[in-house]
Amino acid sequence: MGTMGMVFLSFYFCILFLSVDGNSEPSAYEVLKSYNLPIGVLPRGALGYTLDRNSGQFSVNLSSNCNVH
Repeated sequence: MGTMGMVFLSFYFCILFLSVDGNSEPSAYEVLKSYNLPIGVLPRGALGYTLDRNSGQFSVNLSSNCNVH
């Protein structure tokens, strides 16, 4: 691999490393698992959530309406 290829590869890995955020919040599905709840209670596509750890209130933002049958 030439010098230019090595520079590009090094640059690529630096960008990849910087894009990984070690302080990111867990997903809504990961929060459910941490409370020993099945992730299947949420439909696919949960965009975000809020969790009040004092009260246990958990609200989920979905990408579309959800109907429970």
